[in-house]
Amino acid sequence: MTDRDPAALVLREGYGGGPQPGDAIRLMPCLGGLPLGDAPEPGPDYPAPFRGPAPVVGLRYSGRHAKRPRPHAAPGWIMPPPFPRHTDAQYQAGDPIRVSTASVWGRLPERPRETAAPWPQALRERPRATQSAWGDVPPRREYTEAPWLDTLTPRTPHTDTPHSEPPPKRTHTEAQWGSTHPLARLLEALHYQPPHKRTLTRLPWNGVWGITFFIRPEPDPDDPDPTPDPCYQPPAGDAVAMVMDRPWQEQPGDAVHLHLLCPGETPPQPALQIPTLKVYTMINDIHVTRLDDGLEIDAARLALGLDTAAHTWSFSATLLGPDAVAAVQPDSEGEPVTLVVEINGYTWHVLVEEWTETREFAQRGVNVQGRGLTATLTSPYLQPVSGQITAPTNVQQAFEALLPVDQNWSITWDADLADWMLPEGAWSWGEDTPLSIIHQAATEVGMVVIPDRAARTLRFRPRYPVLPWQYSDATPDLTIPDAAILRLGRQQPITTQANAVYVHGGDTGGRLVQVSRTGSAADRLASTRSSDLITHVDGARLLGGRILADEHRQPTIRTITLPLGGDFPLPSLADLVQVNLGSDSERATLNSVSIEARRENGTVKARQTLGFGANPDNTWARFQRLMPYDPLLIGEVVAVHTDNTVTVELVGGGTQRVRGQATTGDTVYLRAGRLEGEAPQLPTDSITV
Repeated sequence: MTDRDPAALVLREGYGGGPQPGDAIRLMPCLGGLPLGDAPEPGPDYPAPFRGPAPVVGLRYSGRHAKRPRPHAAPGWIMPPPFPRHTDAQYQAGDPIRVSTASVWGRLPERPRETAAPWPQALRERPRATQSAWGDVPPRREYTEAPWLDTLTPRTPHTDTPHSEPPPKRTHTEAQWGSTHPLARLLEALHYQPPHKRTLTRLPWNGVWGITFFIRPEPDPDDPDPTPDPCYQPPAGDAVAMVMDRPWQEQPGDAVHLHLLCPGETPPQPALQIPTLKVYTMINDIHVTRLDDGLEIDAARLALGLDTAAHTWSFSATLLGPDAVAAVQPDSEGEPVTLVVEINGYTWHVLVEEWTETREFAQRGVNVQGRGLTATLTSPYLQPVSGQITAPTNVQQAFEALLPVDQNWSITWDADLADWMLPEGAWSWGEDTPLSIIHQAATEVGMVVIPDRAARTLRFRPRYPVLPWQYSDATPDLTIPDAAILRLGRQQPITTQANAVYVHGGDTGGRLVQVSRTGSAADRLASTRSSDLITHVDGARLLGGRILADEHRQPTIRTITLPLGGDFPLPSLADLVQVNLGSDSERATLNSVSIEARRENGTVKARQTLGFGANPDNTWARFQRLMPYDPLLIGEVVAVHTDNTVTVELVGGGTQRVRGQATTGDTVYLRAGRLEGEAPQLPTDSITV
């Protein structure tokens, strides 16, 4: 014994087992005064070995009782009771414990390295892999630290339970299969082979309360997901054409905003807001030059205008100077001269189609009138044409096919404007110029055509991008404060009239659609309208929305006059404008814009007037309202009379007795009290807007 390993030897009475080889004395180590086990029965050929956690110390036998190294109250040597071979200790076999549970043998004192004991030969021949002195126990698996019993089965490394071999995990599931929670074991049984999961989905199996499985079926190999082709095609030599068509606005650091678009796309229009200031300082600047040679022409007055009922900009001006008449003369082939008009950063290209000269004492002036560049697509510059579409095509392509290919005209289609297919022969036109044909067809189906100020481009957008009953949920394109208004025109609003309407297409591919306003009873029908382009519900939605918007309550604000330029931008037709009047505000859709610039007493004034409401207020629009309008209606003949008349029940409700011959049950067209022919049995739909 050493000081580092004090121990008490208890020598009890009696000596059993007979003398040992080499006069060795067998000592029984005790734990707390109790023997750790019964002495084994000696074998016939070799003594029974003692196995235990404490060391066995050998002493010489001198033929008498050994002295106790330390005083003890225990009697002398006694014969220990026999115990079976291969029994480690007569302790009750413990239940399986977790890896982190320590063994009861850990309470014994640590054995010093210098202490040695002669082990029997049988123990020296054990396999080295067991690394244990406590009997012939089965081999341990690596990375496990639980006591091994005969009832345990081998387990896979890195699992949390020693009871069973878990099923194979799917790749990337990140699930711990060894959870002991009852619901987790149930999920293990139900998902022994887990179904296909979305990529990167993680299922925490140890905490399964509230698990939601997102299962996606396998994709159909016959229907691959097509990858759209990029719209951008690098030009030859990587030379990118940059179109500078917006007025320059001062930015921090002189930064320039570039809008990169695909061909045919419309640049996004930022939401504009006129600031509220005590004083607005304007420096107006106007210039009129001839496009061919840049000749500067003095102008005393300029006026331009556009509305939803027109397809080109109107222009008039008063030019000054002795050379003004010569500057606006057409060329030798009769082509009108093109002028470039600039007002506070906004540019227009206009054709001078008429001029008149006036002379007074010491004063000379020329009054000119004309239109924008889109006038070249109308009479007298192009002759009337007729035709029809001869192959299935969409609406945008049908419009583009009418434009002259030698004049470099193009079409831009707003992103929120639907485009749909037209079957062969669905749309036909006759004896009119290309722009008039396009404009009439577009307005009949609920679009508005906006010609560019200086480029050969036609922009198409819905007449009402935001319907009036949806104004409160939309972001206005322009906000005008009360302080910025120079002149305001208001009138009594017209209350809501119709809340539903029937629209239909033509004989070929047409559809009959009931369009009703969202949230309404659809009990007040407007007059039935038709368009050959209604071959799809998208066309019916455009036209029906436009009709119901015109029938909706109109804004009280009809006109607003503002400065032009600087903090006062020029909006586009069909923009949603919000006008703040004190603590109140009102929203309306822009339907007209007119610009006027004057030079008086050495100063220049530039103004813009914005118009709102269902119908623009211009000379042509007022003339059209004077003309009788008889819509083309569709209905079913319900009675035939002897006076060459029939009674027709209209699809929108109501009946009319009209002149003509038909058979009961026929579907017919009628206009102005007369049958116009047999109508096809159109497929019907019902939508809300």
